[in-house]
Amino acid sequence: MMRTLAQNLFDQTFITDSDDKVMPDLIHQKRFQDDIEVAIANCSGGWSISQDLARFLAHAVVTLKSKNILEFGAGSSSLVLANSLSVSGGGKLTSIEQNPVWCTETWKLVNDKENVDSFMIVAQPKLSLGISGVYFCFKDCLEDIAYRGLYDLVLIDAPQYFFGRDGAVPIIYNYLAPNALIVMDDAERYNDRWTLFRWLRSYPGLKLVYYNPTFTKKGLAILRFQSRKSPRFSLVHWMTSLQDTGSLLLSPGANRQRKGEF
Repeated sequence: MMRTLAQNLFDQTFITDSDDKVMPDLIHQKRFQDDIEVAIANCSGGWSISQDLARFLAHAVVTLKSKNILEFGAGSSSLVLANSLSVSGGGKLTSIEQNPVWCTETWKLVNDKENVDSFMIVAQPKLSLGISGVYFCFKDCLEDIAYRGLYDLVLIDAPQYFFGRDGAVPIIYNYLAPNALIVMDDAERYNDRWTLFRWLRSYPGLKLVYYNPTFTKKGLAILRFQSRKSPRFSLVHWMTSLQDTGSLLLSPGANRQRKGEF
């Protein structure tokens, strides 16, 4: 019964004709400055973001004049964002990363970028409770997140799928600049679509301005922060989050994480 009600609300949430004309234009632009194109060309294989996403991020930073960026998950995206900030006059880049060892070489290149104040927060997601339900969250780094804000662009590409993404918005909501964009990769995945649903229903200051489940075959969602309206509680949000977090805890990836295999 609860899931059926939630499914109806879910369907209504994603049937949207966005009046935001900027996002499609940014997404469909193909070329950029050569130095950014070099960074984009390195986005392939492993845990790298796609070249299409890299190109969109570069266009977003330069065109929208982003100056303070937060990303969940460091790596190839960090280099694209740092390059973009550097060529557009500089700014701040903050990355939250669970395992900094795997992206050590990339982060050295990020630190070398002119006019870019880069800072990595090393943190582990922990089970948490919030207005939108039960989820994993990087709550131990809230002080650093607050200190580095306000953010005009946020990229959510972590933690790994078996933790879920619900915990990102609750810890950044109070530190978003007016008209900030929240970009979520892998938005086609079942659990991530429910995450988007809970965010949009729990945080009325957010608006879905772009959703494409076929973007690079993994999906892309973009939210705009319109105003700092108070979060709202819903039993539907809580019940669906309990179900989804429970299923994630039982996933093979979660078991491997608990055994220290990541």
